[in-house]
Amino acid sequence: MQSELIQARDLEIAEGGVLKATTQVERIVVSGAFEGDLTATRELVVARTGQLTGTARYGRLVVEEGGKIVGCLEAR
Repeated sequence: MQSELIQARDLEIAEGGVLKATTQVERIVVSGAFEGDLTATRELVVARTGQLTGTARYGRLVVEEGGKIVGCLEAR
């Protein structure tokens, strides 16, 4: 899926799922793949099967063993 802007309270990308977007959420769990610009005001969780590529701003960051981040991280 590709989108200009997704705004939500909670968002979960399931294992095997792919999201390419500019996203503003309170909390996100990435178990699949995310590519783009992400703002998680409360919490960003990258699960063991997850991969985040791009720029991410977050209130709290959790990366499980095996989770991958490629890009720029910025604590809010």
